[in-house]
Amino acid sequence: MLVRVGRFIGMGRAGAAVPRIHLSGLSIAEDAEVGDLIGTLSVANSPDGVSWTFTLGDGAPSEVALDESDDTRLEVASALTPGPLGVPIVATSDEETPTVLNRTFGLVVTEVVDPDPPSYVPTYYYLGF
Repeated sequence: MLVRVGRFIGMGRAGAAVPRIHLSGLSIAEDAEVGDLIGTLSVANSPDGVSWTFTLGDGAPSEVALDESDDTRLEVASALTPGPLGVPIVATSDEETPTVLNRTFGLVVTEVVDPDPPSYVPTYYYLGF
């Protein structure tokens, strides 16, 4: 039996690169403060001259937000708990007929482990010299 395996390249012109949302950072420490940068959003393979507006998608966690003055900056919005965090992002082009891209990023909130205090207490002796 012969089985043929193919791959999905995407919709559009043959050989044309499909625009895709990218996020520069995919992890953040649990002790990050509100306003700390998680990563910067961009669209790869964007047609020349096209600008994009980013928004959080439906069901976005309250722990993250887009910067009010720069929607390409994904930031910490509230206290984080270690573990995975799914963040849906929507990018909309400024074309006459806008292109809308959706992508959910799997962020990892890493646990910060405080080192154990030393298990010994230094003892000093005065030798009277």
